[in-house]
Amino acid sequence: MPSIEVCFFETKKALKEAGIAEYEAETGVIFEHLGIGRMKRLLDGKEELSEELYEKLSLMVEKRRTGYPLAYITGIKNFAGFDFKVDENVLIPRFDTENLVEEIRRYCKGKRVLDLCTGSGCIIIALSLLGDIASGVGTDLSPKALEIARENAKRLHADNVKFFCGDLFDALVNVNEQVDQKQDALQEERSSAENERFDIIVSNPPYIRTQVIETLEKQVREYEPRMALDGDGDGLKFYRKICRGAKRWLTPSGILAFEIGFDQADEVSALMKENGFSGIRLIKDLNGLDRVLVGFADLEEKDHV
Repeated sequence: MPSIEVCFFETKKALKEAGIAEYEAETGVIFEHLGIGRMKRLLDGKEELSEELYEKLSLMVEKRRTGYPLAYITGIKNFAGFDFKVDENVLIPRFDTENLVEEIRRYCKGKRVLDLCTGSGCIIIALSLLGDIASGVGTDLSPKALEIARENAKRLHADNVKFFCGDLFDALVNVNEQVDQKQDALQEERSSAENERFDIIVSNPPYIRTQVIETLEKQVREYEPRMALDGDGDGLKFYRKICRGAKRWLTPSGILAFEIGFDQADEVSALMKENGFSGIRLIKDLNGLDRVLVGFADLEEKDHV
């Protein structure tokens, strides 16, 4: 078998030739996943790679060369400092979405938070672990995505977060019926979903225009779940539905917050205003692009700060 350092060099070369821009960083991630960190490479680089690890490495490199996302290969994606399990049933968490988490952390201590289109659960779980929320609920239309979300909550000990299946707010109706019947204590503790209200609603909904999806990079358009990307013809389908329904599920001074596409701030702000939200704030990401909108159900923003 080739040595560790030779395998590392050959992996970088293969990924670079496949046109992967971050080939060096990704090679490091692949070797870390194999249990060969930077220090071991430096100290034991002359050692031969075991046959078992060489076979695993070859399979991972071949998959990545086809454009298959690295996060799906390793099954892990770091988000907000935590490693989340991911697979083809969930959108891979993006660094851009951390802007939404960071903004809502300003408001969420001791609050009840609802995360719509939760996917892997990364937003609501991160808010549970970093934001000291009272409780969290994530909803998603995909049962398979929610399996991943529940596993992430369990792995990361986000014990105050629950997940329910359905189309946006529909998942909250008769929510107790979705709870495992073995969890009788939980059913007794929770109020009926018909009476549930949240202090904050957050969402990173599908917002890519349908016609734009085919122009996205291969690893996104071919492998990530289309239902987590497609925001219909104008990209605003889910913003409309959420804005219309949000006040029904918010406390009187509740907060609604979205991740948005870089060119959607005006349109989504208008939808929020049309549905009774004021004091709307726009937050840009580190690249200076419009990324997060926060609106308030009450008339004065100062009441929420």
